[in-house]
Amino acid sequence: MTEPTPVPDAAGGGSRTATVPPEPVVPVPASKQASNGHRQNGAPRSEASTGETAEPGAETHVNGTPAAVPAAAVTRADARSGDDVEAGIVALWRSYGESHDQGQRDRLVLHYAPLVKYVAGRVGTGLPAHVDVADLIQSGIFGLVDAIEKFEPERGLKFETYAMQRIRGAILDDLRSQDWVPRSVRSRARDVERALERLGAKLQRTPTDRELAAELKIGLAELRELYGQLQLTSVVALDELIAPNKGGSSLAESLPDDAAEDPVASLVDQDSRRQLADAIAQLAERDRVVVTLYYFENLTLAEIGKVLGVTESRVCQLHTRAVLRLRTKLNEQSEA
Repeated sequence: MTEPTPVPDAAGGGSRTATVPPEPVVPVPASKQASNGHRQNGAPRSEASTGETAEPGAETHVNGTPAAVPAAAVTRADARSGDDVEAGIVALWRSYGESHDQGQRDRLVLHYAPLVKYVAGRVGTGLPAHVDVADLIQSGIFGLVDAIEKFEPERGLKFETYAMQRIRGAILDDLRSQDWVPRSVRSRARDVERALERLGAKLQRTPTDRELAAELKIGLAELRELYGQLQLTSVVALDELIAPNKGGSSLAESLPDDAAEDPVASLVDQDSRRQLADAIAQLAERDRVVVTLYYFENLTLAEIGKVLGVTESRVCQLHTRAVLRLRTKLNEQSEA
């Protein structure tokens, strides 16, 4: 427990009692002790004994080490800084209202830019995955600029509340302009979703088309026509990952390409061509000439007869014999 230390009062006569906290004792140089005039029981004087109070912001050194800045001083400094920023924004609004300078407007846009990111994040939570938040932020910037140009500070309204509505409206307008589905179809889609939720909760199962049509108060044929319209609203992004948590490929990589060449068919074709070339090389010379002129040079049987100096019927016999030999050799290679 701390012992009360007698210290002289402000008048210099008598003494009063002060409780000194258990902190390291600050040694006082001998010169100060001598100039002080008196000491009691050889104890060094503290700040409490001199009656002096440290000024706010002044550094206090203990054994040559700077002491920490009091938390209250930091709080006051932050408060003064916040008040200065607020005063600067008010002055900037007043100056912009008088001059409508574009540079001052840009400074206001930079100051309130976090509002755009906040609103875009809120709107983007209910949108499909292929909608980029950066596009929403870009649309929201135009809404912020429009809000700054049309805001009237003299009405006493809070700009943040007004600007958030304008930013959200600009984002929604841009989304509607990019949507190819009519708004009436979107509205009917929401009606179908609500009806399905109501019937599912009531029946504890998936409702049938007839029950859903009765809930919507439309005919079964009209409901099926509505299904056809709602199919147009179901789209996915081709660059969306199939299994994002497992590092899967994109949806575009899983779609078949009808125009692409089948690698298996290409290998089979190359092997068949090689076997046919080997079989042709094993034919007799005249049979090989007939096959070459007929299939590769596109000559008729009469023209081949003139080249070989034989009749057309003889060329037909040679062609038939060559084809039979090729077929036999190919069958032998396939069986081997």
